[in-house]
Amino acid sequence: MQRGTSNWSEGGMYTTRGLAMCLTILFTAPLWAHGGTYIGPGDTLPPGGGGGPGPLPPAPPGPTAPPGANPPAPVTPLSPPGRTPPPGVARPVPDSVTGPGALETDLSSWYVWWEFNKGPFLDLRAKLWDGDVISDEGSEITRGLREFSTAARSFAPTTEQVRRVVLPVLLDALAEDERDLRSSALIALARIGGDPGLVERFLPLLASNDQETAETAALALGILRDPAALPQLVALLRDGPEGRRLTGKANGVPQRTRAFAAYGLGLLGTAVADEDLRQHVAQALRQTLDQKVSGPADLAVACALALGLVPLEDFGASQAALLRCLHDEDRPLVARAHCPTGLARLVRGRPDSKEAQAVAVELAAQLGRKNTPAPIRQSCVLALGVLASEPAPCAADVLTALEGVAEGNGDLQERAYATIARAYIGAAVPSLRDRCLEGLLNELRRGSTPLRPWCALALGVLGFRLRENEQALPPVLGDELLRQFRETRNPDLKAACALSLGLLHHAAAADDLHAAMEKSGDDGFRSCAAQALGLLDARQHRGSLLALLQESARRPQLLRSAAIALGLMQDRQAAPALVAMIRPPDGNAPALATMAAAAMALGFIGDTGSVAPLAETIRDHERTPLARAFAAVALGLVCERGDLPWNSELAADVNYAAAVGTLTDPAGGSGILDIF
Repeated sequence: MQRGTSNWSEGGMYTTRGLAMCLTILFTAPLWAHGGTYIGPGDTLPPGGGGGPGPLPPAPPGPTAPPGANPPAPVTPLSPPGRTPPPGVARPVPDSVTGPGALETDLSSWYVWWEFNKGPFLDLRAKLWDGDVISDEGSEITRGLREFSTAARSFAPTTEQVRRVVLPVLLDALAEDERDLRSSALIALARIGGDPGLVERFLPLLASNDQETAETAALALGILRDPAALPQLVALLRDGPEGRRLTGKANGVPQRTRAFAAYGLGLLGTAVADEDLRQHVAQALRQTLDQKVSGPADLAVACALALGLVPLEDFGASQAALLRCLHDEDRPLVARAHCPTGLARLVRGRPDSKEAQAVAVELAAQLGRKNTPAPIRQSCVLALGVLASEPAPCAADVLTALEGVAEGNGDLQERAYATIARAYIGAAVPSLRDRCLEGLLNELRRGSTPLRPWCALALGVLGFRLRENEQALPPVLGDELLRQFRETRNPDLKAACALSLGLLHHAAAADDLHAAMEKSGDDGFRSCAAQALGLLDARQHRGSLLALLQESARRPQLLRSAAIALGLMQDRQAAPALVAMIRPPDGNAPALATMAAAAMALGFIGDTGSVAPLAETIRDHERTPLARAFAAVALGLVCERGDLPWNSELAADVNYAAAVGTLTDPAGGSGILDIF
């Protein structure tokens, strides 16, 4: 789903290893951070994919053992000596890690897909900034919120508030020597924009001797999406004399910096209207993709995915470059695995074109070959879902291919992806809807245990897209998911049904969801139930959600979900409660865990009333650098200029199971998809 921009943008959040390790210790959860802990060189592929073990994903949302089972010790990733992560806070990895096998990589969990793709489904910023909000009209807090707001019944920070308060405090922080604070301010400014001089302010940081700072600056130039940064991003990508001058690296621009520059060019290409500029971006990406660079495949992966983002009137050359990479068995497998995604994105929006038909034929042929490697097959499944999510002549043939995948006994990841791809087709193509619905319902009722939660989620996705297009939902959808929710003893399936009931806006489920949330002792399941209540706009349960938020200061996953739920209900009580966690009325300094969790939750709900206290926290030199950095991170999120996360276009339907460190590394937070 594409949305226009509203006031501000979203980008990445940054911190150093020190911040990341503090979070690990305090939250007893896997590490957060852009760059996080560097796991070392090389690419990761799922078992059977031709590489080593995959990266650690977010934990599943619920226990895989019965409630009450003793959880294993939390995971604490180790940092290799001599390496520090780039500053920033990545998407928090869910902190509920319970049950047998939970310490092992499980990229086949439906919850991993949800974390990467949830932005358009929650559409949180648009819901927060539109419509009537719940508030105490006579309260001192509400009156204070009106100081800057031009629309008293909106959560959105105003342009004047950003200009007078936000940009000055972040620009001051950018000039400080504290790396945590400076880097957090750098990315916050990039996601906010609004200052024509930001490109010139970011450029000197490219030459930092600290790789973290240099690659963060390159990424920030892309997040900013300012055409003035185009020559510098191209120079970094090409590793020519100008790129080496900008970075101060006479022996070459580091490959991580080049990879982030590639992603940045893709983002920039989506923002410019001039076809010549877009072709210039695409040409630079194609030329780099055609090069066979030694070492990790990060650069090729970045170019393949970025090429798909750039909308071109004439995309024949880009299509040819992606096909060359896909077919070249001398290229790294992980790079080839992302070419189907790039191809599908390239032809998206033109389902009747001969180019789209050619791509569909090619991807189906890849699935039809027994010797096609698993990572490529997985990406083909996802890409076919994207291609057929618009009414297209090839939709019936694509569905047949996907049904064959789902019915097979092959790779679990591939079969799981096929459930979502079929949901896309069912929502988009009326003539195939009953067929998709019947297949997914049958598999939900009688399918294999690992795929039943995926089928539940897929049905929610199908129903959500129908609702989004103002089409009637088949009654069986909500009724069957609610029945499964009530009857299942599988906590993973129960959590997936909960979220899907929210996606369907099945109002009859609200009381069941609330009762289960109150009864459960598992933070993962309670988080899913809370988000579902928010999606349902079940305002009768606001009190429970506010209590959940207030009691979850040291439980970031639960705090985040309660804040999201209250935000979806447009309830203004959430933000003051979070502000009070950061700056307690008694003046005492909060624990860092509380500060971090509250700042992150504030960033999610984006309330205008949190701007002033966050700015005061950044200015307060009595606070620790980490606390001030968290405030900068939250302030950037609150004032972002886009409805959806800046990296949502990259994250949507990408094969995260075929990973390189600069794409996704949830264990260390080093990838572009791991950043908020």
